[in-house]
Amino acid sequence: MADRDREDSTLAATRKTITSDDVRRLVDHRAMPHFQGADGQLRPAYEALRPEWRAVYDRLRSDPDGKVSAALNKLRKHDPALVLAELMLALQTAARLPLLKRARDQAAKHRERARRLHEIAADIEGESPPGAIDLRARGLRAIADQFALDADTTEESLMNGPWSRKNDDDARAFAGAAARDLARRLFGETHADHAAISMLLSAAIGADIPLAAVANALRSTVRTTTRSKAKTPRERVFSKIR
Repeated sequence: MADRDREDSTLAATRKTITSDDVRRLVDHRAMPHFQGADGQLRPAYEALRPEWRAVYDRLRSDPDGKVSAALNKLRKHDPALVLAELMLALQTAARLPLLKRARDQAAKHRERARRLHEIAADIEGESPPGAIDLRARGLRAIADQFALDADTTEESLMNGPWSRKNDDDARAFAGAAARDLARRLFGETHADHAAISMLLSAAIGADIPLAAVANALRSTVRTTTRSKAKTPRERVFSKIR
């Protein structure tokens, strides 16, 4: 570990300062999709991008207010091309947020269906003779268990993503999810550079993402992860019912 730290420090010390021209070249040659031309050379595939993503790449290429180059210079131990690539992946992850919100709503509906079916099955069994097995109630319980399993599966997949449980507005939820995913990609379990994340996201999104917003998003990750690991989704639901 010590040897690796010394190697990283040496690379950071010898890496040249990145300018806006370097940022443009990095985006064109390393961070965005490419296609192969008739001459066999790879070229940036701007035309293949959807307009909203083309706008993101255009903002990064222009290095607004020097934020992209400043962030890359702060992250001297990281490959700058890799940082930009991970930034785009984090933004793409955050863009899935509306789909995941719908999935969370669907899981809640499955949970409620399972609860109602169990209640109906209990009513049916209560009217049956003592010791009798009512096949209708057994069938309802089987369906209820499947709904509960579907809800468990969905909630487990949501728990592994950078999604906050707060009822934020869409813009704040998107920025928070992108900040959490980018921090995980670049820093793992170590302390994240809030300023670098703020500058990169602000440049890419075209809106100011304050340091406080990044800090709050990352604190939310710690709290959510700690609570989520303590219980399974079904255990959390039943603990609330009790």
